[in-house]
Amino acid sequence: MKKIAIAGAGPAGLTAAIFLAKNGYEVTIYEKRKKYNFCHISATRNYSQDILKMFSSFGLKLSPSFEIFKVFRHSPSGYVSKTFSKKPIFYIFERGFLKNSIENGLIETAKKLNIEIKWGNKKNPDNVDIVATGPKKNKANIFGYGAIFKIKKIDSVHLFYNTNYVKPGYISIIPSKKLCEILCVAFGKKSEEKAKRGFEIAIRNEELLKKISTHEKLFTIKGYGNYFWPKMKRKLFIGEAGGFLDPSRGFGLWYALLTGYLAAFSIIYKTDFNELWRKYLKDELEKSYERNKIFSKMNNNQFDAFIKNAKEISLNQYKKLREKLIW
Repeated sequence: MKKIAIAGAGPAGLTAAIFLAKNGYEVTIYEKRKKYNFCHISATRNYSQDILKMFSSFGLKLSPSFEIFKVFRHSPSGYVSKTFSKKPIFYIFERGFLKNSIENGLIETAKKLNIEIKWGNKKNPDNVDIVATGPKKNKANIFGYGAIFKIKKIDSVHLFYNTNYVKPGYISIIPSKKLCEILCVAFGKKSEEKAKRGFEIAIRNEELLKKISTHEKLFTIKGYGNYFWPKMKRKLFIGEAGGFLDPSRGFGLWYALLTGYLAAFSIIYKTDFNELWRKYLKDELEKSYERNKIFSKMNNNQFDAFIKNAKEISLNQYKKLREKLIW
């Protein structure tokens, strides 16, 4: 059995390890944390091919905690647009130390495959084959600040765009089964304080945010990410360690899972990882970088105009707008 070493026990590293172990590799994961010391709720887009069916066909069962069929976008002047679909628009995954987190689910699968995870490994060995260590704070260009509340009544994702709260950035409401996360996402280096300030202002001014915040607050959330154009050298860098993150909205879980699988595939079948990620992600990443440029320059009048005009649209209609880089 060939031995493979992976740095990082996040979704990217665990996904790569699982597929390698399923194909006869002896895998060891080195994780600097002694345990997961974070939590939040992730919304993973399901705009095209169903991601659960796709990963199931690969041999990995994913169990989201919630499904979203409606998304509401709120403008500075109070206009609201609705995107709807009969199939899930987003799959929701709880993260980190939350009981039903995707990390804990992947670890259970890893245990069954005899994958060894070495926790509290402060220094990763130099000879790791795959690097999945996540973002570096000194290079972070996306920051998030918010809270998780105990509430069951929210069944849709809500997005608030208002430069008086944060620019560039947005406020999101992401529900799970019995939880709801309010998060301010701020783009740009050293935007940590901007994210905190935006959260505090928005929660005082938006009625829906106010209402949610009256429920029991379970956790405060602080986080960061960094996106950059992937450049591979000798080792395979996956997830945010490789720059794989949506630069237009900050979503990263989907990229972590897919690049984890592609890295494992490249080792098992001795193919070029660069060719694989370019085949499946290059076009999407390029368009996301363009959306980032447009989004970063938008003002409140433009947010008002777009959301006012897109009152109620299907997911397919929204996808066409995205393809044209209108949104």
